[in-house]
Amino acid sequence: MKQGIGSQDRLRDTYISKRMMLWLIRNLSVLKDGVYPSGASSYINFPPIVKKGGSQKAPFVNAVEYAIEVEHRLMRAGADGLILLCIECFEITESTLAGYFRTSDEAITRKSQEALGYVSGYSRKRSDYRTHYQHRKASQV
Repeated sequence: MKQGIGSQDRLRDTYISKRMMLWLIRNLSVLKDGVYPSGASSYINFPPIVKKGGSQKAPFVNAVEYAIEVEHRLMRAGADGLILLCIECFEITESTLAGYFRTSDEAITRKSQEALGYVSGYSRKRSDYRTHYQHRKASQV
């Protein structure tokens, strides 16, 4: 597997709680612009500012890198990641999405919760989304 560059390596192995992930998804468009929204310190542990011999990156890079990592994790969850994105970022209701996917509101809620579980936690999951949940369901029986 090809590694990312610089601090993107660090983010791929970063623990992101469900609470933090939801906040990142809800603020994805602002993060893409390289800006941390107000209240960010309640959700993100900012690294200390390094003055000598440290990173020469502009301060907005970390916000963009979080956006990249969140999008990557959501894409790995496929359609369920898109459902989670629609609910949390674009405020599309479960009922509306159920109409598009021709399924129940409960199925949409379950898919978004499963996607949140997959994209949250410590690092990117090694298994793909379907394999991850097939394994989890089998171990719960």
